[in-house]
Amino acid sequence: MEFWGHGVRQEQSRARMEEGVDVLLQAWTQDRVNFRGAHWDIRNVPVYPKPLQTPHPPLAFAVTSPETIAWTASHGFQLLSSGLGTPVSQTAKNRDAYLQGLRAAGYSPAQVDDLLGRWVVTKHVYVAPTDAEAQAHARAPEMWYRDAFIRSLSADGLVGLDPSVYAGAESMVTRLRSQTWEDLLGSALVIGSPETVARKIGALEEIGVGEVGCWMNFGGLAPDKVRRSMRLFAEEVMPRFRHVRPKRAVA
Repeated sequence: MEFWGHGVRQEQSRARMEEGVDVLLQAWTQDRVNFRGAHWDIRNVPVYPKPLQTPHPPLAFAVTSPETIAWTASHGFQLLSSGLGTPVSQTAKNRDAYLQGLRAAGYSPAQVDDLLGRWVVTKHVYVAPTDAEAQAHARAPEMWYRDAFIRSLSADGLVGLDPSVYAGAESMVTRLRSQTWEDLLGSALVIGSPETVARKIGALEEIGVGEVGCWMNFGGLAPDKVRRSMRLFAEEVMPRFRHVRPKRAVA
């Protein structure tokens, strides 16, 4: 919808992103930007002020395809993975592809460890005193969120798109519609008692996830339930991972 509304061809998205990163890095690291590509033509433009961090702030990219994982790894950029509906097994496969790309690009073991330490996976997280209570509270909000997400991906009514865009949207919608509450609960969601949630966070730690982005408020959960969930997570889940030390370079 966003591409259609702005009159931008969605099939150009990858080329635009890659060119945009080149422009951004020039703006951060060079006195003047000079860039001529398929989508931008910039001549001798100064950009001030420059970032304090050298050589520039770290870049991180949300990935949804093997092509993006390979591109992110080849440049040594940080990986951001959505795990909202992604099974841990698929997240592990994405990690393997990222590691393969980093090693093929010649990054050292220390650099690889640092990047893995900053690999972020997002998860819907809801904690209640018992598994049964957590599931009872979270099921309707989770499925409402999923239905809304599916609607947002639909290309129905949008005319003039490239056939690849229609095909891609339909493929993703079909995949998401096939996921049941039971599927999501067993393989993707971090929902349950403090013990269950800690076990699920531990499974992410075991496959090398550096940071978990906890999406605590989703699908219209009541604010008091969200606050209780956050408190339980802080008091009964986080202390179990105090031994973890992020592997990251000091800026």
